[in-house]
Amino acid sequence: MLKKMGSIFVGMALGISVAKGAGDADFVMVENRQPLAVILLGEKATFIERHAAGELAKYVEKATGARLEITSNRAGLNAKNIVLLGRAETHPMMAEFAANGLCDLSPERPGLDGFVIKTVAREGRNYLLIGGSMDRGALYGVYHFLEKALNVGFFWEGERVPRQDTVRLGKVDIVERPFFKIRQYPQACVFVYNSRQWDLEDWKREIDWMCKHRFNHLLVPWESQSPLADVGEIVKYARSVGLTPIFMLNYIGVVTGEFHAKHPGARYVSIRWGEEPAQWALHPDDPLFLSELRKNVARYMGKYGSGNVYSIDPYGEQAFDLSPGEIDRLKMSFARKTSEGIKLEDREGRIFMWTWPFSSCRWSKDSVRKFLECLPDDDFYICDSYAETWPVYKKYDYFSGKAWGFSSLRFFGGDDALKGNLADLIFRVKDVAADPKAGRCMAFHLDPEVVHYNSLYHELETKLAWNPGKVTLDDFLRDYALRRYGRERMDGMLAALRELAESVYGGSPGSEPLYQFPRYEGCEGNLYLGQYSYWDFSASDVYTLSLARACRRSINNALRLQETLQRVLAQKDASNPCYCRDLADIARQGLAEIFNARFFAMQRAFQERQIDPLKREIAALKTIMQGVEELVFHSGLHRLRPLEEKVSRHPALAKRELAEIRDSLTTFHRQRWLLDYQGKDFYELIKYYYRPRLSAYLDAVARTAEDGKWSMKSVGIDRILENAGKQWAACSFGPEPGGKDLFGAVEKACQLLRDYRPQRAPFLVEGEELKIRNVQWEDRFAEVSDWKVTHFAGGEMVSDGRKAVVKAPGKNGIVYGRDLDLSVETSPRLNFRFNKASGGNVVLWMTWLDAGGKTHRNRVWQDCFEGIDEGVWLDIQLDLQQMFLVLNAPAKLTRVEIENTAETVTQWERMAFGK
Repeated sequence: MLKKMGSIFVGMALGISVAKGAGDADFVMVENRQPLAVILLGEKATFIERHAAGELAKYVEKATGARLEITSNRAGLNAKNIVLLGRAETHPMMAEFAANGLCDLSPERPGLDGFVIKTVAREGRNYLLIGGSMDRGALYGVYHFLEKALNVGFFWEGERVPRQDTVRLGKVDIVERPFFKIRQYPQACVFVYNSRQWDLEDWKREIDWMCKHRFNHLLVPWESQSPLADVGEIVKYARSVGLTPIFMLNYIGVVTGEFHAKHPGARYVSIRWGEEPAQWALHPDDPLFLSELRKNVARYMGKYGSGNVYSIDPYGEQAFDLSPGEIDRLKMSFARKTSEGIKLEDREGRIFMWTWPFSSCRWSKDSVRKFLECLPDDDFYICDSYAETWPVYKKYDYFSGKAWGFSSLRFFGGDDALKGNLADLIFRVKDVAADPKAGRCMAFHLDPEVVHYNSLYHELETKLAWNPGKVTLDDFLRDYALRRYGRERMDGMLAALRELAESVYGGSPGSEPLYQFPRYEGCEGNLYLGQYSYWDFSASDVYTLSLARACRRSINNALRLQETLQRVLAQKDASNPCYCRDLADIARQGLAEIFNARFFAMQRAFQERQIDPLKREIAALKTIMQGVEELVFHSGLHRLRPLEEKVSRHPALAKRELAEIRDSLTTFHRQRWLLDYQGKDFYELIKYYYRPRLSAYLDAVARTAEDGKWSMKSVGIDRILENAGKQWAACSFGPEPGGKDLFGAVEKACQLLRDYRPQRAPFLVEGEELKIRNVQWEDRFAEVSDWKVTHFAGGEMVSDGRKAVVKAPGKNGIVYGRDLDLSVETSPRLNFRFNKASGGNVVLWMTWLDAGGKTHRNRVWQDCFEGIDEGVWLDIQLDLQQMFLVLNAPAKLTRVEIENTAETVTQWERMAFGK
């Protein structure tokens, strides 16, 4: 059972039914497209209650063509069916019904943002009560009613309101209250990667989307991040519909050169983000830090009043030229001074932060505990920023008793692929809700870096944010299919959704297309998919376990998506923008998967120096890329030109600012170290950037092979990247009309999936247990004298006769190795058991000889990409045959090595090679 959070309880929906024919019903709202009900407000109705009444009337009219009258005049009201909307404090009849025990409308029930929806028959009239303890509760009740009674779908891509002639309600008695007190959206990266082109009307639509999904806290952009919409107007509208704004204080003391010159005697620290130039920041112990902080808070107070929520970011992703001890003291002082400064100016102010700085800057567990101790117990909460994938709330002891929240990040800057494990998300949120130690968990933060993609995943998040106890995957998919596609196509689309939940939205998440990625400088050998140098595949160390997993994933997903796409195409509904978007996205994902699978095949052909297979794969990649361009052109849903035209019409923006907006939405070409972090399938990006760049690269690879060089050094990838970036920055989009043949483009995508269908490889299903049989080599670490130090120095490896303990000192790692004489054919599986007791990363390395006698050494596994917590014994199984799938099979495995990075302690019990 779910735990109770204070007085929070889970409501029980007893059902809403809609009839379209004859028969008795308790409440008739519309019959044969004629209104038979009125909406009665209280004379003291608030703006939100009047807005809720307007929303109810608007959507009923969209569905039926009948406009319900809205009135607050009780006298002379002769309608038989009356909707009462409001609270006991603002509506005399609601107060009367509550006093007579006909409904509960007290501060405790439904309470918070909860609502009551109930039919009552009294004195010959039928009443439908929609109300709450707060006025926004009535608004949430209206949206819930529209979803359940009229099957209205509220989506980013558009709203779907099914037509119907009659709305008859059976007995209704619903009381609901949110599980999470705070439900907030979005996160700060959205203001750079997505919303810079939003005007005030765009912001209003986004805020309305929040209300329709019952979120109550809005993170607000800085003025500089909202060039087309006045932030004050955004806040004004948000507050008018009941949202609480969160202001991005995020003050870390950064000063201008002019300030630094004016105050040379102040205490500063040098900080830098990524590869950006270092900046001067006031040290929190300097008096100027507090005074400048107070000025910032006072500015918000002057504009927005008191009692605000302030978002703080304690040096997230920042690097320092300080010792570890000095950095810790800096953080603690930051916590004390920040909370002090906010309270001195805004006594009712609250503080919010998320845990990303802990992960991005590798805070120790002790540092986190001390930092949180410096912040107030009340008026502060922290959200576990990546809890749907790598939660840290248990690692940090549930944040030392502070109020906290579950955040779902999942999608980073350019993540436009279909991905995210639906079943796992449900499990993780329910696990928190049922955890008796998580009693202080009171928030849900929907915080992807990119929005308006992956509606299926985000719609599920909104349901979990309200009440995880009522969510099951099948019920959610069924409800989603009904509201998004309509009753007529519900069954066919539900089958497709279930298939997606088993593939790209399941244990085999969708892959980002590799043509979106450049070469990440200095990342050769990095295990993390998307950040290895996919352009330069001549170096052995790019062939890692992650690449083998990616190959397996792309092949499996391509096969599954081909079947799903055919199913969805058969439900043809050109009038539904949500369906068209989903059809295009599934086709786009299928092409991404076969592109990646063919790219891996090209890599293998290059490694094996096979010219004909190489040319065949290059031709396939070019054809698939053309299909992607045509698909996105005809979908009409992924276009940059309308956005740029909209922004360019703004009179206050200079050409430089227009260029910056394009850059932040697309390539980050001005920041080479972030190049293509925003990679997305905009039509213009594909036509003018990805496709020309890819073609130039593939042609250069073919020439290199034809010349017999077989070396990527001859390709000139740096020149290709630079030329592509310059051409993109200079290009302008002509008046190219949107395509109209979406279904034709999807049919072509289906044909490409058939023509370039990868062969099903005997890959293991993700998570399948590997059985080690016929063990060729095994070490239970009873004796470690023959494990030798192979890299670095100063650490140690000792054994107690059962397990080995490996320690890495200071800033250096330590690598211990054991010589082998094995073949992958006789020993295709590697199984080991370990426990990371503390510290940094654990890496497993393999060394092998190829058929020509050349030695190769590469990492094959790394714990930081597995989401592993400290202090937990884990059994890891690696499929060596699949890891080496993209290479010639190694002639001999010659060494296995354990690496502990800086200040890491691990324990090992067993390592075995076998079948």
